[in-house]
Amino acid sequence: MLSELNDFAKPFDTNSYNACLQAIDDCEYFVLLIGARTGGVLNEQEGASITRMEYRHAYERLKQGRLKLLVFVRKEIWDVREDRRTLERVLREEYQKDHELSDQDVVALTNHPSRAINNPEATFSFLAEVARSSEMKQAVTVGADFPKGNWIHVFNTFEDIALALRQVLHITGNLRRRALVLGLRQEFIRNLSKLLKRKNEIVPVNQGARDAWAILQAQSGSQEKRKLTEVSPVEARLLNTLIAGTLNLPRELETRFLDEALRSGEFLEHDGQADNYKIGPLLQCLIELGGTLEAFRNNQLVAERRTQFVEYITKGSGDETVSVSNVDLTLLGWITEQAETTIRRLVSAFRILGGQPDVETAADIKTGGVIDLPTKNPPTWDEIEHWANTVPL
Repeated sequence: MLSELNDFAKPFDTNSYNACLQAIDDCEYFVLLIGARTGGVLNEQEGASITRMEYRHAYERLKQGRLKLLVFVRKEIWDVREDRRTLERVLREEYQKDHELSDQDVVALTNHPSRAINNPEATFSFLAEVARSSEMKQAVTVGADFPKGNWIHVFNTFEDIALALRQVLHITGNLRRRALVLGLRQEFIRNLSKLLKRKNEIVPVNQGARDAWAILQAQSGSQEKRKLTEVSPVEARLLNTLIAGTLNLPRELETRFLDEALRSGEFLEHDGQADNYKIGPLLQCLIELGGTLEAFRNNQLVAERRTQFVEYITKGSGDETVSVSNVDLTLLGWITEQAETTIRRLVSAFRILGGQPDVETAADIKTGGVIDLPTKNPPTWDEIEHWANTVPL
């Protein structure tokens, strides 16, 4: 185990070699790369390197079913081994007697170091161990059990390793895109949770705050713009519901993964005919959602009127009428409608990311109507996810 960085915990009261072996106990996968150089020797009697001892430790865990093993060897090392095998056979069969070559001479010739490999004997022996060659021979000749975990992958570049790892780890497509998709779906669920839950209670956008807005809007409908509406104590409590349910909402919503997704270009689609990239339904949905959230979170007028809204709540807690600016009522109504639009667009994007290509794009989603909301008080993330996948839009 090797790292050029110092950003990992080290047990300073443990020898570094032992720490490497102990670290394997916490691993689910052991990836072994065999190249040109042999590492430091841990066992001089056997000539076993620390890498080889790590492999043996990992193999024991493999036999216990506690770890998966992936072995990669550079193609040039593999080719050198095959060439040296051929050379050894030719020397022993054709040259040894005629040229009076001893066994030591044959070994010296076939195991001489080179620029491609610094310790052929140790490397070839390690490869034989990893391939479980002796155990394979016993299995074939005397019927012993075939050994586990003797696969060896030959690689030229690290892309070859990445391809093999994608198969083993069941990674299809672009890993960065998959990470963005998972992050986006979790971010959408968190935002839906905030939009659907207030003070540990469900206050449906179109049932609580929206009803309050409708009543207050009717009261102010006959008034001239920028005039005041006199709100009764009963209506003031509805106003409180409206303000409490919407005032801080825009600032609570998250867009970290959405912002990264829009910057990354990962969701562009390739147009084969034009040999260019285009904006498809998914990216279009994310762009429109981003615009909705941006307008929702950064409305300057909401920020400017925040103190006044808090004052309305204070006045509306008593038994007197409250004078409310029609501009403020309109602004609160806009926030309420934006919350509903945001919910619909979050649900649409969530479904498209989940592989439902027939979902309407955000541009097609109507902002009116009724959204059936989760009934549990408050809903769990799993319930919100199920609701987002099934609620009629």
